[in-house]
Amino acid sequence: MLDPHAGWLTARAPEVDFNSAVLYRELVTHFGYTGSVQQVLRFVRPLRVAARQTRATARFETEPGQQAQVDFGQCRVWVADAEVTAHLFVCTLGYSRRTYPEAFPHERLSAVLEGHEHAFQHFGGVPAQVVVDNARPVVLRHDRDPETGRHRVVWHPTYADFAAFYGFTPWAHWPYRPQTKGKVEAGVKYVQRNALAGKRFHSWEHLNAWLLEWATTVADTRVHGTTHEVPRERFAREQLYAVRHPPGVRPRARDAPDRGARLSRGDRREPLLGARPVRRGGRRRAGAPGQLRDPAPGGRDRPPPRGGRPRGGDGAGALRGAVAAGWGRAPAPRGRAAAP
Repeated sequence: MLDPHAGWLTARAPEVDFNSAVLYRELVTHFGYTGSVQQVLRFVRPLRVAARQTRATARFETEPGQQAQVDFGQCRVWVADAEVTAHLFVCTLGYSRRTYPEAFPHERLSAVLEGHEHAFQHFGGVPAQVVVDNARPVVLRHDRDPETGRHRVVWHPTYADFAAFYGFTPWAHWPYRPQTKGKVEAGVKYVQRNALAGKRFHSWEHLNAWLLEWATTVADTRVHGTTHEVPRERFAREQLYAVRHPPGVRPRARDAPDRGARLSRGDRREPLLGARPVRRGGRRRAGAPGQLRDPAPGGRDRPPPRGGRPRGGDGAGALRGAVAAGWGRAPAPRGRAAAP
């Protein structure tokens, strides 16, 4: 009964998002169709399935040195005699697809900054743009500019200063749209399934030493499925900016705004880096934003203003590497070697 209308249905179905009820109504109204809606549904179903199989997000390729994508993934691994959750920081260069993985016991701001620094050292340079996830240690919120009405990202001030210090532009994908970060999403799965499957480690240092070895001897030397080139060979055409600062030298921390005073539901006791506990109306809450301290020429920070650095702790101690070492002094070397 639908054979006379097959051509019209095939052309019209995508225009109404394969809605059988709409198609049935139009068939009755315009063509005097006397069949049932179930017949229309059976006709449309294979068209809908075929469209979903062919519909894909267009892959966005970048120029050499233009972009890196970073993300965290979780994996259960054996460290010493305990099975623990390793939070995998993965940084993937958009053009060459070279990957830098590192495991941390958490995903707090200290791990984000440390992962960035080690990735820049590993690659020997900094990309123009870094695409990040919408995790609270980095992105406080999305809103609209009150003057222009355009969408904007409100960054954690410490991460914004860190990006300016190293000379890259941070970019966060739209919420609930991780396809814009597809290169590193695939890289995280690759690390989980290829590098860590069935492995046991004596310590966290042993785990990260293996990840670095795997990245340089396996991930960088395979033929990539999308580019059909070896990432190490393609990396020769990358155009990264030189790292201008010694390892561990960072800008001083700013206070976090009130709305960014907590990392996540699982980190209730730990304020963000630089947040000062103050009292307002008898309740403790994070302090107001502090002042930005621009780094002086030569990569050295200017002396702190009168009164010293803002008070504030590292909460439960998760930010020891960033705070205890001092923002402006290089922490003790980790002994990680750059890729050959």
